Amino acid sequence: MSSKAKITNILAFNFVCTNSFLFDGDSLSNSPSYILEKWDRYCNFKITQDYKPIDNENFFKFRDNYNRKWESYDVDRFLEYFWKIQKVVDLEEILNQFSYYFGPINLVSSSESTGIHPILKKVIEDIVDSNQLKKIIRDLDLENLL
Repeated sequence: MSSKAKITNILAFNFVCTNSFLFDGDSLSNSPSYILEKWDRYCNFKITQDYKPIDNENFFKFRDNYNRKWESYDVDRFLEYFWKIQKVVDLEEILNQFSYYFGPINLVSSSESTGIHPILKKVIEDIVDSNQLKKIIRDLDLENLL
């Protein structure tokens, strides 16, 4: 199980789903199946993690804009996760949020997904090659051994 591949997939999922369209409202007419399709492509595990939805008026406004268009889908968990990480730059915090909303990182697919735009792939590779990520991967690998 490659922790590097798992983190690469999480980063790809985050970048693909949290582009500016998600936050400026331009994609409100898009189908929420896009998020679920990307989940299956990059993370590919059944979510069984319980989480307690936040009580935040700003998030409720954000979510309600989506629910007007997406009323038959339950994507609150995803929207809340994206909303929580939108201004987070610390990779460890992003991974902690991922674990809170979806489950352990070790459940993420260890096969790196293909088809990522070359510019996005370069950004992800730069993050993956950072010293911070090397420490995180080492810690995850140690955790998997225990």
